[in-house]
Amino acid sequence: ITLSKEYYCENGRYRIPNLKKRRIIQDHEGRDTISVKEILAYSSNIGLVKISADIGERHIYNTFKSFGFGQKTGIESYNDVAGDLKGLNQWNAHSLISIPIGQELRVTNLQIAMAYSAIANGGFLVQPKIVLDSPTQIIRKVASKKNIGLLVESLKMTVSEGTASYMKDESVCSYGKTGTAQVFDVENNQYSDSLFISSYAGVFPCDKPRLVCVISFVGPDEENKWASKSALPAF
Repeated sequence: ITLSKEYYCENGRYRIPNLKKRRIIQDHEGRDTISVKEILAYSSNIGLVKISADIGERHIYNTFKSFGFGQKTGIESYNDVAGDLKGLNQWNAHSLISIPIGQELRVTNLQIAMAYSAIANGGFLVQPKIVLDSPTQIIRKVASKKNIGLLVESLKMTVSEGTASYMKDESVCSYGKTGTAQVFDVENNQYSDSLFISSYAGVFPCDKPRLVCVISFVGPDEENKWASKSALPAF
């Protein structure tokens, strides 16, 4: 799948076909036909669901695992948890829809920071550490520099004209991704319509990056529930 491949994004509302239980996927902004690059930049859930159907669950699962999700980071002096990434034998008809848009899984900000560090350094997952002058340890190579470059291109567009365009500044180059996640309501066994976690993961500067920063707000008020209104300005 290339950045220029296009998908019809249903003008913001998409009923998933061939499911026993009716399921609607919505975007915060309705769009017609847009490219993969634009789907990432504008955070189109519908576009990501359609891309994922083309990629398939095994490739998606293996990529999540490769980038460190669902595993403890191994950092000392830290409340390290693995989060939750279902094994492929636990995926159902909804998982290929849910997991790529951030549902049916749990990740920590440290795991997200590790993944963005791998993006920033050209494709290597690095062991996190608290003491800066301790030796750097590479865990594994997770992607080619070429493919990472394509992802960075999309993340730059997120800042230049996408959901992170608040950050646009001709004198400064950074890239990143907004995320506004619904919190799962265990009592009612569904995702909440009122409680969110808004996050931004950013890299600075674009050339020879020095900083990866992940910021989250748990339960922001309605006015600031979108990451572009809370986590992004903090970054």
